[in-house]
Amino acid sequence: MKTNKSHHSKIIDLLSDGEYHCGLEINKLKIKDDRKRISELNHSGYLIVGEVCNLHVHNSRLFMRKLIRVPKKINH
Repeated sequence: MKTNKSHHSKIIDLLSDGEYHCGLEINKLKIKDDRKRISELNHSGYLIVGEVCNLHVHNSRLFMRKLIRVPKKINH
């Protein structure tokens, strides 16, 4: 799980500016199964949305991602 946590942090760091990022940028992070890591983040309270990339011309349907919401911290 440590690897996943590190991968999660890399994704959050990239998306934390609130802008859309092309899937090629995420691929450059060298994260195995990045779509699964994004799904895990969404299940843990983050909201990361995706749309077909219109930032660049691609030969396939590559998605761009954007961080919309981070989970609220619970204070005890």
